[in-house]
Amino acid sequence: MSVNSTETRFSLLGGILFSAVPNLGLNDFISTGLLAVFGAVVSFLVTLLLKWLIALIKGQD
Repeated sequence: MSVNSTETRFSLLGGILFSAVPNLGLNDFISTGLLAVFGAVVSFLVTLLLKWLIALIKGQD
């Protein structure tokens, strides 16, 4: 059996999942979710700002 087999991957991921989830509290999941939302909003706003700046710079030529 090779290390790259599908069964080995799923057993490794399952072991990590079932050993890590009980040790995490609800607060960890809430903070992770909030940080993910915050990161997505900041990324979106920076993208809009960069598009605006590029359009402003191209318009000055």
